[in-house]
Amino acid sequence: MFGGHLEANETPEQALRLELKEEINGEIQELPLWFSHHDSQRSAYFFRAALPVPIEALELLEGQDMVLASLNEMASGAICTPRLDQPRPLAPSLRRAMLELELEQSGLASAGNVRPWAAASGEDCSVS
Repeated sequence: MFGGHLEANETPEQALRLELKEEINGEIQELPLWFSHHDSQRSAYFFRAALPVPIEALELLEGQDMVLASLNEMASGAICTPRLDQPRPLAPSLRRAMLELELEQSGLASAGNVRPWAAASGEDCSVS
C-alpha cells in the first residue's frame, strides 16, 4: 500500500501516480477508485489495480520495506518486513482498507468488478 498527501490542485489519482513513481518507480495504466473514506480530520482515497509487472521488478526507492502479504497476514494486524526482520503493525489506513475488504467479501459493500488482492506468502517472519 502506497500513499501520500494531496498537493494544491492535484487529484487523488494524480497524487497516487506520483507516489507510485517516487516510491517504487512504478506505473499503472488503469487505476480505478476502490473507495473513499472521510472523517473530521482527513479524506482518504483508496485505489486498487493489478500489478502489471512481477513484484521483483519493482524498485523500493522510499519507505522502510516492500512485501507482498497475504490477506491472512494482513488480518493478523501486523506484517513481517524482510529488511527489518520483524513484524510491523498495520497503519490505520491499511486497517481501514482491510475493513472495507471484509465488508465487500461479506456482501455489505460493493466495489464493482475489481478483484480483491491476491493472497501470496513467502516470508518466514512469525507474527504473534
